[in-house]
Amino acid sequence: MTTNNALVFLLLGLGMIFAPTELPQLFPSNAGDGSCTSALWLGVMGVVNFLLGTGVAGYNETIRLHAAIGTWDPIGRPFDLAEVRWAMPASLYAVATDWRADGTAAPMM
Repeated sequence: MTTNNALVFLLLGLGMIFAPTELPQLFPSNAGDGSCTSALWLGVMGVVNFLLGTGVAGYNETIRLHAAIGTWDPIGRPFDLAEVRWAMPASLYAVATDWRADGTAAPMM
C-alpha cells in the first residue's frame, strides 16, 4: 500500500468515526438500549481504518526518511583530517625521557 492510499484510509476512518455524531438523523436508534448498531459498526471500522492508515503511512515514511538520512551528505565532501603535529612544552621533554638506573637517559623512539 502506498502512502497516498494509507492517507485515504486515515481520512475515511476519521469520516466513519465522526459521521454518527455529525449526522445523527441518518443513524436512528434501533437497538433495545437506544443505541444504533450502524453507528457502532461505523465507529469500530473507522478506528480500524484510521489505525491501519496511520500505521502504514508512518511505516512508509519512516523507511523513506531512513533512506534519505542515510544518503544525505550535508557538506558534500569527505572529512579528511589534516595531519597535526603536536608540540610539547620543553619542560615535558624531561618528564617524558626514559631514565635508566645509572642516571643516563635512554633515547626516545
